[in-house]
Amino acid sequence: MSTAKLDEAVRAHYREATLPPTTLERWVASRQSFARNRFIFLGSAAAAVAVALVLVLPRMAPSLERRLAVEVWAHAEHPKPPAVFASTLETLGPKLDRIDFRLRSSDRLAGLHTLGGRPCSLDGQVAAQVTLEDDEGRPHILYITPSTARFQG
Repeated sequence: MSTAKLDEAVRAHYREATLPPTTLERWVASRQSFARNRFIFLGSAAAAVAVALVLVLPRMAPSLERRLAVEVWAHAEHPKPPAVFASTLETLGPKLDRIDFRLRSSDRLAGLHTLGGRPCSLDGQVAAQVTLEDDEGRPHILYITPSTARFQG
């Protein structure tokens, strides 16, 4: 059979073919039902995504420890010398601008000598960046922040 004859035979078949009215009505009804169900499905999916975002996104935010570590690393990458020199934390505190909290020594700092410090910020809060030196002459940096709920962890 040639292409033209096949084409004409297909056209003739579909000219004579009809659907029963009940089948056509059923298809139209199912189409309307599908459209309604699609909107219900899309609305439910959008609500589920919104709930998931509300529950998951806060957990994805970096922790305080991570944010502080990033800032300390940034300070270490671009070190600055002390702006003020002092031999103890107690005498250093009043000399630092913007530091409105007391700097106190601790037993944990035994073997470290204060060289000086400078004001800086950690997580948007004012902090003191103190340069210490051990008995072998190696420098150490200590960050001191006010005791606030933000840094309580």
